[in-house]
Formats: sequence, structure tokens, C-alpha cells
Amino acid sequence: MSKTKITLGSLGLTDANADRILMWDDSAGAISQLVASTNLTISGTNVTASGGKILNFGHAVSTSEVTNNSTSSYADGNLSLAFTPTASDSTVLLILQLSLFLNHTTSADAAVRVKIFRDSTEIYDSGSTQNYHSASSSGNVRYSTPLIYKDSPSTTSQVTYSYDFLNPHTTQVIEISDNSAPSTLTAFEIGA
Repeated sequence: MSKTKITLGSLGLTDANADRILMWDDSAGAISQLVASTNLTISGTNVTASGGKILNFGHAVSTSEVTNNSTSSYADGNLSLAFTPTASDSTVLLILQLSLFLNHTTSADAAVRVKIFRDSTEIYDSGSTQNYHSASSSGNVRYSTPLIYKDSPSTTSQVTYSYDFLNPHTTQVIEISDNSAPSTLTAFEIGA
């Protein structure tokens, strides 16, 4: 049995002076070389993916009840997270999970408007229609809701994430972490 030596030239390809993967390109109906794209490298027989890795993680929990029935003044959510990114070009994915209690003393609607801060800078505003609850009669509503935000702090210095809240629709009472229900703030630093 004789061996056939296949060369790039015999396939109509040229040497790119870099590692490549030989593949069948069905759309072209021919053999071609696969070139590594962004965040991929080929070295010898290895393909390596980079970027998008979780570089750092932080998590804070509060079971302290905080109440606000104002339509104009924000209340401190009493939950903060000191976080130090490891790279200035990273993205920080924030997940604020609130345990909410809406106390409808009348049939008026209620909602929770949340602002997230990095230090003293507001980076997110949920708006007046987020976490909205329409009431046809008096009563209470308890639920948990996540707010997810992607931040680019552009620093390797410690920052502190926190939130404030109010009820933009009525003077119905809003309670966060009612009956010691946990609310959490989680940060994932994702590498560029």
C-alpha cells in the first residue's frame, strides 16, 4: 500500500505561515483553511478561546427591611457591594435581586422605581413603569424581581455599587426585604 502525500499546493492552497485548520467549505464546494477569529488562537493542534472569562465575583445580601412610600424622594436600599475590577477594560454584570412587598391600602396602583449607583454616579434608572403592579382593590403583593445591568467602570480601583428606590405612582408603601426576605446584589467581572 503506498502513501499519498497531501500538500497545500495539491489542494490549491498556499502556506499562510501560521497555524490553520483544514476544512471543507460547503458553500464554496472546496477545501479551505479555517482562520482563527477574534479571541481564538490556533497553535499546533490546539484551538484556544480567550476573553469573556469571569475574572472576579462579588456578592452582598441584606435582610434588613427598608420602607418607602414617597413618590418623589428616593430611599437608600440599605444594600451595597464594594467591588474591585481586575482590568480597566472589563465589563461588570450586575444583578440586583429585590424581595418586594407592595402594601395596597387602597385600590391605587403601585410600582418600584430603582436607581443603581457606582459610587455616587447614577448608572441605571429602571423608569416609572418597571416592576408595576395594578390593583383593583386593597391588598398586599409579595414578589422577587431581578434587575440586570451591564456596567463599564473603566477602572481597577474599588467602586461601591448601591441602589435607591421609590414608588413613582402612589403613596402606597413599598418594603424591600419584608419579614427578613433576602435581597442580593451580585457583580461578575467579565474579561474583554
